[in-house]
Amino acid sequence: MQQRLIVYWCVVILTLFLATVLLLSIIGVLPGMDFKVREMLSAQQKNTLSTMTEQTDIMMARSISLSEDITKELNQCLTANGKTFSDLNDNSQLIMDLEAALYPSLKSALDVKYCSGVFVVLDATVNTKTEYADTSRMGIYLRLSDLKAVNTSKQHVVFFRGNADIARAEQVQLHNRWNLEFDTSALPGYEQIMQFDGNRLVESCLWTDRLELSDTWEDVQLLYVPVLDSTGKVRGLCGMEMSNLYFRLSYPMVEGSCGNIVTVLAPMDEEGNIYLDKAMFGDTKETYLSPSGTMTVKKGKYYNTYSTAFGNYIGRHELLELKSCNGMPLAVLTLTVSYTHLRAHETRHDLV
Repeated sequence: MQQRLIVYWCVVILTLFLATVLLLSIIGVLPGMDFKVREMLSAQQKNTLSTMTEQTDIMMARSISLSEDITKELNQCLTANGKTFSDLNDNSQLIMDLEAALYPSLKSALDVKYCSGVFVVLDATVNTKTEYADTSRMGIYLRLSDLKAVNTSKQHVVFFRGNADIARAEQVQLHNRWNLEFDTSALPGYEQIMQFDGNRLVESCLWTDRLELSDTWEDVQLLYVPVLDSTGKVRGLCGMEMSNLYFRLSYPMVEGSCGNIVTVLAPMDEEGNIYLDKAMFGDTKETYLSPSGTMTVKKGKYYNTYSTAFGNYIGRHELLELKSCNGMPLAVLTLTVSYTHLRAHETRHDLV
């Protein structure tokens, strides 16, 4: 009889304990699935933000250094030839001499391995009589090709824009969509850079949205910095490219306890709308994330819910201190499985 009484009270105490734990979990006093998801997302967001901040900081620092090198080479080339900047127009030999002098600085910048391309565009053209003279500008554009990994040595470099004789002299293969000059109408933010009137190049760094690279199937995001002459006048721009393939390789999908985690870099307006059609995407396999439309945000206690026309995701985001051509800040998003999927996972967890 005494043993039965002990068993009875043990069952009562255990039942009360479990009921209390369940109640506390429901009202949020004890951590449940939401708390675990928050910790998982917070840890990944911290890692992603640190990596992306390092990458963008290095890209901006190297672009500023590249601009200063180009200014030096520009002044030396013009002085050695007894010419002024305006003499570049319609002077193919002078343009080729200048581009040849600029090539080593561009190649050195590309070797930093934090980007997929480097470029310089100067406000001059080889032929002012063509119908495209208003938007055709001299320069060099080097790109990495056949990317299979990032931050590795001996990447394959191709010559995308610039004088083909320089590519042959440097034994660099021409891109299959090579062109002699840039089309500045395909460079959003070009006019903004040309109107820069500040004193510090660090204040001038400007990022584009994701855009289609002219004459190719590739999407890229570009970083611009002005190129100045010896008097401080803006004579063009230079910078770095981050292709969507490079971004995807840089930010692979991460396995989490509640689903795979993906990275997105996107413009975000004051109302919290995220523009996926202008965003860069890490590896998004099997997540149904698409580079189209907009995404809205609903803030929650443990994480945010991000809604698109194709479904919902949960995650976190933070704004980067970067200036973009469209005036909107760029947000780093860490996203995982849909809200519905999470609830299904939580239900299965509770039933075990």
